[in-house]
Amino acid sequence: MAESIDTRRDNWLRVVWGLLYVREGLQPYVDAKGKQQYQTYMNNVNAKCNNEKCGECQVNSKCFNGKNKVRGKSRFRPGHFCAEMNKQIENYHFKHEPSWINTDSTKWQDPCFGYWEVAKCFISTAGYLDKTRSNDVDASGLLSICMNNSFIRQQITNIQHFEEIQDIRNTTLHNARYELDGQVTDDCLDMMISVLEDPQELIHDSSSMQAANHLRKIKDRTEKTPVIMNEALHKWLQTNFDVKQSLKEIEGSMYERLCKELKRSNENSSSNGRDSCDVCDLTYMIRDQLINRIYQQDERDVALPTLQRVLSKNKCVIIEDGLDEWTHPNGTKCSCSEEDKVIPYLSPTIDATVLITSRPWRMSQQRIKDTKIDMLLEIQGTADT
Repeated sequence: MAESIDTRRDNWLRVVWGLLYVREGLQPYVDAKGKQQYQTYMNNVNAKCNNEKCGECQVNSKCFNGKNKVRGKSRFRPGHFCAEMNKQIENYHFKHEPSWINTDSTKWQDPCFGYWEVAKCFISTAGYLDKTRSNDVDASGLLSICMNNSFIRQQITNIQHFEEIQDIRNTTLHNARYELDGQVTDDCLDMMISVLEDPQELIHDSSSMQAANHLRKIKDRTEKTPVIMNEALHKWLQTNFDVKQSLKEIEGSMYERLCKELKRSNENSSSNGRDSCDVCDLTYMIRDQLINRIYQQDERDVALPTLQRVLSKNKCVIIEDGLDEWTHPNGTKCSCSEEDKVIPYLSPTIDATVLITSRPWRMSQQRIKDTKIDMLLEIQGTADT
């Protein structure tokens, strides 16, 4: 029996939702590889240029930064830092034809952004000049880096699967009816899973495996596409729209929703000390007190990874209120040492400012090591009640 229009449109949404998971699975891997390769570049270049500093040469005609606009075949001064970095990029491009349209070459030596400005030279299409972090790049950009960068490409067993996902992405987003056959949908999702489970390295990457598991749930229909995507589709059907921009709006809306819900929950919930005496990990406390209260059961698998990305990629403040009412739980199979059991555990992957409040007696009974305290503030009381 032929599938209904609603079912076919739901299939289309499932593939689009799957592409967002491809992005989530590849981003940490591509970011790590970019940093690793950049260090090799810098070692090679500095060995030839004697640690020369440069931030003025611009190879991208669309970028206004830099005093020296490089044109023609002789792109940079021979032996200059930018000339040597240019050679490294060209040598590692699979076709030896990097694209300069997305990079700001004045930042190639920047200690914070240099690695990503170099990585963007392996993206074939325009539109990424303002993307200063891997977290801002969509699936298409990440796939392009994997396919064009020989350093990453040689770590991938089935590069043709990446090429097929790029085709799936282009075909799906330019589908005028926003409809897909059920079997085609399953085949697309299977191909996405195969990319994230590439047997050489990605299969050992936790983010990639987590995303692959979500894709299986989408295929099995045990994970539904978010309501916001269904709402967006109805809007799209009534207006002319830019699919790429709309997908970015969806991701942004989901992020904003999480932030708003976290803020609302913070305002209404009790302190960590009273409510979290059965766990020692801050991530689990946030899961139990916020995620599990904000989201329904079938939405939590999607919400928790989003929360973890927010904590890992953004500047956050975590308030642990009432340390004097919390004690490390007994009988848990954790790796906390005795000295670590004084305060809840915070994963080193989370770069957050943690503000802990406590009554003074707790500090005297279970002293926190000075090395774990950046600043200690003591409230001595009120002068006038």
